[in-house]
Amino acid sequence: MRTYLATSLAPVPRLYIYGPDDKLILSEEIEEHVAEVKIKGIEVRTERFEGTQHVAHLRGGSERYWGAVKDVWLGRTA
Repeated sequence: MRTYLATSLAPVPRLYIYGPDDKLILSEEIEEHVAEVKIKGIEVRTERFEGTQHVAHLRGGSERYWGAVKDVWLGRTA
């Protein structure tokens, strides 16, 4: 993740879908990365799911999950 921040690619809005029960990607690491991205002035939206792991976040709240994706696609990150 950190390598991307060092590139010259134009910043695009980002969505981080994660949760504390994920064993593959730790929520603490996501939150640290989000803080770094915000410092760089990149628009960020986060969706923190409780009780689901990794791709199971979708099954834990399908409308919420896809609503967040749609919002970012449409430029609504707040």
